[in-house]
Amino acid sequence: QFPNNKHIIYELVNEPNPGSKPGNSNDAAGWAQIKAYATPIVEMLRGSGNRNLILVGTPNWAQRPDLAGANPIADANVAYTFHFYTGTHRTSDHAGNRSNVMSNVRYALEKGTPVFASEWGTSEADGNKGPYLKEADVWIDFLNKNNISWINWSLATKNETSAAFAGKPVMSSAAPGRDHAWSMDGLAPSGEDVRSRIKGVSFTPIKR
Repeated sequence: QFPNNKHIIYELVNEPNPGSKPGNSNDAAGWAQIKAYATPIVEMLRGSGNRNLILVGTPNWAQRPDLAGANPIADANVAYTFHFYTGTHRTSDHAGNRSNVMSNVRYALEKGTPVFASEWGTSEADGNKGPYLKEADVWIDFLNKNNISWINWSLATKNETSAAFAGKPVMSSAAPGRDHAWSMDGLAPSGEDVRSRIKGVSFTPIKR
């Protein structure tokens, strides 16, 4: 419908996992299942003249880009997703640990496989506790060093650590108002930190 619209990135298969239906195993067979599903959609988009970036999810809630690195889709503008939460997913300085997300990303990079962090948060994986900002520093430094794009979870008023807004009763709506700007006191600590990263300025939290 919108071929080559510069504002669109397609994402196929968000967080496939063993508990979903029909379920997806955390191994090469699970990735082959995802690849078999995604490939015809990639081909359909390309056949309609669409050259946009396409993201494809990886097994185990998008923690296994290494599997895609070993068996990628035959398309030059597909990247493979990984998700992480800085209070849960530890950093790694090598590519040999298949139970570690960063290690799996390192493996994919060694294979020359493009990756994209389509979800990450400053909390634990359930959205709570923290924010773990020092751990986030290590993760974001790693992403920047390897030119990996990212999307933060989440631009929401939900009362959880990973939300960018302070939540009720401070913020009942994410609408930015007539001036199209959110007030600093409407942001949660995570939102403040991520705002600083997006703007490329040092993080100095406001007094609360």
